[in-house]
Amino acid sequence: MEDMDAAASVPPASGVERGSASATVRASGGAAPSSFSCAICYVEELPLSERVTLPCCGREGSSIQYCATCLGVLCASMGGVGRCPTCSKHFRIEGGHATAAEDLAKCACCCQLRPGVLRGGGGSGPPLCAACTLGMQLRLSYECETCHRKQTIPHPMFLYQPTPVAFSTDTWACHNAGCPGEYTHWRIVNPAAIPPEHCPEGWGRRDEWLAAVRAQSLALRGGGGEPSAAAAATEPAAARLTSFCVIS
Repeated sequence: MEDMDAAASVPPASGVERGSASATVRASGGAAPSSFSCAICYVEELPLSERVTLPCCGREGSSIQYCATCLGVLCASMGGVGRCPTCSKHFRIEGGHATAAEDLAKCACCCQLRPGVLRGGGGSGPPLCAACTLGMQLRLSYECETCHRKQTIPHPMFLYQPTPVAFSTDTWACHNAGCPGEYTHWRIVNPAAIPPEHCPEGWGRRDEWLAAVRAQSLALRGGGGEPSAAAAATEPAAARLTSFCVIS
């Protein structure tokens, strides 16, 4: 199973593409770039020391480049493992460098091999993937396609909904008494509760997600702060691992 922004478009300065080498570099007749602009925060003339090359997209020479501040915000908002804005592959920032999050571990909730599985409770709790950590944190309610009753599910089944109103393509056990379907499809009761950074691509909220990252990145540049780590929610989520399903 695989995981899953609406800001006004800001026109680039004349002769400069968003996320590309600056106009001063282009005018030098192909000289090595001395700066770049970030495709997320749109800040131009950034020093190359602030550029982070992702293992998947935004590589050196690409027309799309990302700054360390924006990628740091992406990772912090998703429990330490970021999702590439271009191709949705997972990455980590370690020692100022981005690496592919390919180290897979089994999540104690969904029982799937996933990147970014962390232990809660200060390292002593059950291992949870970022998706299940989110599901436990939000305590989302879903409607069963078979019996149409509601159930709280720890794993974010909305990730497998093509649209906010469609039922999921994947299944989860229904614990409502009398439901004829043991494993059924689900849809979230309140789609508006889902943060835009976690919505599937088909929901059309990618621009909203990147706009939020852009706002926080620009605030950090102005105030010199650090991204708030959403991974802090891992501990309380892990503590609730024993209460997987609540029926309503």
